[in-house]
Amino acid sequence: MATRTKTWADFKRWCEGRKLKALPAHPWTIAAYLRWVERCKDANDVRDILGVIVHEHMLKSARVPSRHPTVQRTLDLIERRAETRGLRSNLFEDDVFEADPNGPQGKAKKQPAKPPQMPKRRVLATQPRLKVRRPAP
Repeated sequence: MATRTKTWADFKRWCEGRKLKALPAHPWTIAAYLRWVERCKDANDVRDILGVIVHEHMLKSARVPSRHPTVQRTLDLIERRAETRGLRSNLFEDDVFEADPNGPQGKAKKQPAKPPQMPKRRVLATQPRLKVRRPAP
C-alpha cells in the first residue's frame, strides 16, 4: 500500500481529471473512485484507500464520507465481488472467437489486419439538379 500522501494525491488527481471536488468530496465521487481503484487493487487496499480519504476529510472538514449509504453499499459490493472472484469463470474460452466455424477444427491462423479504407470524397455539384414538377399528361 502506498503512503497516505501518495494515495491522497492520486485521489486528488483523479478528481481533477474528472472536474470533481476532492475536498469535501461527494459520496458518489468517493464511491466511483473506489470502483475505479477496484480494478487493480484488492478489497483490503480499497478499504485502506477509503481510510486515507476519510482521514483527510476529518482533518479538514466536519463531514465523514464513509458513513454515507452510497459509500457503504459500494464497499460491501467490492468485498462481495472479492469473495467470489475465484468462483467466477469466463463466459467463453479465449480461442472460441478466433476459430473459423467452416474451416478445419484446430488452431485458427490470425490474418493480418487490413488498414481501414478511407471513404471516397463526395464532390458537390456546381448546379442544382433539375426536377420536373409538371404532372405527366
